[in-house]
Amino acid sequence: MVIFTNRAAEYLKRSEPTVVLIALNLLFFIVIRLSAASGFGKALVEEIGLSQSAEILLSRPWTPLTYMFTHIDFAHLLFNMVWLGFSAVVLSHRFRHRAVYLIYVLSGLAGACGFIAIAGSGQFMIGASCAVSGLLAAMASSLRRVSLELPLAGEVNAGAVMFLFIVLHLVYIFSGSVTVGAAHLSGIIAGIVCAIFLPRLSDSHDHESDIAIDEIRKKIMTSGYASLTADEKNLIRNHSSRQS
Repeated sequence: MVIFTNRAAEYLKRSEPTVVLIALNLLFFIVIRLSAASGFGKALVEEIGLSQSAEILLSRPWTPLTYMFTHIDFAHLLFNMVWLGFSAVVLSHRFRHRAVYLIYVLSGLAGACGFIAIAGSGQFMIGASCAVSGLLAAMASSLRRVSLELPLAGEVNAGAVMFLFIVLHLVYIFSGSVTVGAAHLSGIIAGIVCAIFLPRLSDSHDHESDIAIDEIRKKIMTSGYASLTADEKNLIRNHSSRQS
């Protein structure tokens, strides 16, 4: 089990977050569709979707995580995956891969908290919208100093364009459901907070990694490559692959 977990973590670390997140959403959708064809679709969605009921939440503690991968309608899935792909690709070039996963999950969990806080009795929520809203907000925040050249408009701040989209998105959502709007807003806030603090964590990690690499190089010079431990060899190998 430990070996499987380590391999899964290594795969996620090396894989493109856009592909992994879209694949997970598609996998959930296919399983739900197949279950629906067998007559178990509704029961499955209730098992992995998010309810505001404290009693149901206690009996299904996984739902604040699984709901953010759950879609019934293909149009809903397609809309979320288009924006997920767009934002995750941009963020993958600005942060480490695991940071993109972290933004997605934390934004989805924040959306779940926002939903549970104000949802009425019997309300239920599924979909990646809160997590994707967090990715979009993180992207807008990280692009706040980047300019785009747009037809007719000329040079426009990319962050301002994305924040305008987010505002319009919230106006649309709140006009339909205050509960869903609050959930999306919670996801957006989480995405912005992540974009602010993750670069600092990344810089700290890079600094610590550079120190470790320097120590390993000194060890190689004094004792040779054969003196390295398995972990040290993996660290120097991963560092070399990132540099290439």
